[in-house]
Amino acid sequence: MTTPSHHWEEVTHSSIGVIHRMDNGDVWVAFCFMKRLWLCKALELERTRIFKVGDKIRIREGLVTPRWGWGMETQMSKGHVVGVDANGKLPVKFQWREGIAWIGDPADIVLDESPPSIACT
Repeated sequence: MTTPSHHWEEVTHSSIGVIHRMDNGDVWVAFCFMKRLWLCKALELERTRIFKVGDKIRIREGLVTPRWGWGMETQMSKGHVVGVDANGKLPVKFQWREGIAWIGDPADIVLDESPPSIACT
């Protein structure tokens, strides 16, 4: 699709949102970086796997800067999703991080499908 019927605004092909309402082919989608719902047509959307609490994640390879910054995280950081906000923001608890969760844009992270590491004792 070149241009959605109601325009792109801040949304891009890689944006991941949460559907809030559908009516006669119109869809209202929440994105973590927008204050209001984005309107589009159902045929302009692509279904993706949803993130769930407990999902093991890592930062998307090649990401230069996450939407809300790195904080103490790095490209090697791995963690798990501890919540899914109504607008799609993903609070993430990283393995070594104490206290408040890091907030991620779903487009900035991917499922971590690497096998767990084994420690020798």
